[in-house]
Amino acid sequence: MLLALARASAWQPVVERVSRLTEETLGEPAVVAVGPGATEIDQVARAFREAEEVVDAIGPGTPHRPFHVPSDIGLPELLYALRDDIRVQKYVEHQLGRLIEYDERHAGDLLSTLRHYLAAGDKSIAAEQIGLSRQAFYQRLHTIERLLGRDLESGAQRTQLHVAVTALDTLTAAGAGGWGA
Repeated sequence: MLLALARASAWQPVVERVSRLTEETLGEPAVVAVGPGATEIDQVARAFREAEEVVDAIGPGTPHRPFHVPSDIGLPELLYALRDDIRVQKYVEHQLGRLIEYDERHAGDLLSTLRHYLAAGDKSIAAEQIGLSRQAFYQRLHTIERLLGRDLESGAQRTQLHVAVTALDTLTAAGAGGWGA
């Protein structure tokens, strides 16, 4: 749907109403995306494409809202939009493959440990969140470093692993890839 409004400042209540009516008609939540405003006819196609990109990025893990705008697209949404790109899947395999294989062979949960550590950003907090002593948690992190050949003290390497874990979670939620999480 393409809407032309007389005043640019009045778009939000209109879009919220369109969202509500769409959901009532469909009987289920709908993804409504808003592109940038266009004041000239030659800007309409670009605005529509940007709204389409927003729709494509809204996945199963994205919180439901009446509408989404381009600034709602964070790392999980970007990775969801790229879910069919084999390069994302290969990135996850290269970054986390050995850890996933280890967990599968040993019925372990090192991936979960890494996920908690990366989300918390602090070893002590992450250990407390998953109910482990700091010593046991640190031992798990050491095993993760050894398996992956990574230094978890390196911000760049933590960032790479964070992107890979987020991509894995996104691909798993989207039904892509073939990994356990």
